[in-house]
Amino acid sequence: LSTLEEIAELGPGNHVRTAVLVNSVKEHLTKKGDKMAFCGVDDLTGAGEATMFPEVYAKAKELIALDKPLLLKAKISDHDGGPQEEEGMKTAKVLVEEISLLMDALLQSDEPILKEIPVADLEHGGVNELKGILKAHPGPAKVQLKINLDGMSCRLQLGPEFTVMPGPDLDNALKSWHHVKEAQHARQ
Repeated sequence: LSTLEEIAELGPGNHVRTAVLVNSVKEHLTKKGDKMAFCGVDDLTGAGEATMFPEVYAKAKELIALDKPLLLKAKISDHDGGPQEEEGMKTAKVLVEEISLLMDALLQSDEPILKEIPVADLEHGGVNELKGILKAHPGPAKVQLKINLDGMSCRLQLGPEFTVMPGPDLDNALKSWHHVKEAQHARQ
């Protein structure tokens, strides 16, 4: 999966998969009278625009109405529709080819989720804290941890007792935990 921030840096025509929330929908009638939509989307890294032509939009309407995270399979658009954001940031613009609920897509996938953990977060009781977070979000997805130490990277596949429900709740719990660990390191 690519973040909107990463997509904004890629060239037009690239095919991507991204998880987003839709925050606005502008319907538009085509010359044939079919409804298409320009959707404002965002994730934790930024904002973007997703264009849905009539065939895709007809299927997407119900999913958008659920107000849940969506998985988009899309092609990066080659038009630069509008002003850049204040800090000179590029905006991700995609043409949606397929859309599904993120949770449905994750539940059907055998791919483990990969979480990058700074080795310092595992010190001073961090391993047990991480276990607690994973156990508090049980689900079907296997977990791999990527741990970086002195320029080397180690990938660990966790056992079946640590399968999780991927999504924003788990991501936010891990982020909060990381910030607490960072604050602890700063005080030492």
